[in-house]
Amino acid sequence: AAPWCRYCRWLLLANVAAYGLVALAITAHKVRETRRWRDLLMFPLVPLTHLSYGIAEWVKVLRPGRDLSVKKD
Repeated sequence: AAPWCRYCRWLLLANVAAYGLVALAITAHKVRETRRWRDLLMFPLVPLTHLSYGIAEWVKVLRPGRDLSVKKD
């Protein structure tokens, strides 16, 4: 593999790790603030929410004028 591929892989892993640490920090802060253990469920919800919004943005770009929430008759 080309050297830049290894560099790109390293950057991607560093980015994902940093994102995970930030999501974990946000979750830990909320759990400390509320003292409710069920708030730990926020940890998987943060990336899931970002993924959902990202997919919706791509759908708007690739299929302009169509809304996924509107059912076709």
